[in-house]
Amino acid sequence: MIEQIKEALDKAEIGPWSTVKFIDGKTFEVWQSINNTGICRLVVQPNAEANAHLIANAPMWLNQLVEANERLQWEVEAKDRLIAELTEDRNILQESYDDAEMRAADAIVERNDIQVKNDQLRDDITEAISIWECMQMDDDPANTIEKVIGQLREALSTSETTKGGS
Repeated sequence: MIEQIKEALDKAEIGPWSTVKFIDGKTFEVWQSINNTGICRLVVQPNAEANAHLIANAPMWLNQLVEANERLQWEVEAKDRLIAELTEDRNILQESYDDAEMRAADAIVERNDIQVKNDQLRDDITEAISIWECMQMDDDPANTIEKVIGQLREALSTSETTKGGS
């Protein structure tokens, strides 16, 4: 429809037009003010003056509406482009957030694994210290070291069996 209006406006005089004459008491004549050419005549009816005003201003108003429509269409297209850009940015940010969330979850699992290993080592060290403290020193240091190593091995195998089987 806009294209049809534009085509019609291209063929017509845009104006401004004006209603100039009230002829013979029953007729309005609409004139084009550019070259004072009569455009149409309307027989006086209750709304003849309003009709003449509408006819006189229609080309100018249509042209203004077409221009406003084109301007608004450009604004809509610009906003559509902005929405597309913002949507793309949001998608990129969402992907980054999802990736960071996955890395954080992996880091928590890794931290928990390290904590478990740390707790196991702490238990093993505490048990080794307890064994060492309970031992009576022999006169022969080599014999004492062999006893400590034997008890540590026994404690470690017991610890691995207990932890592995649970």
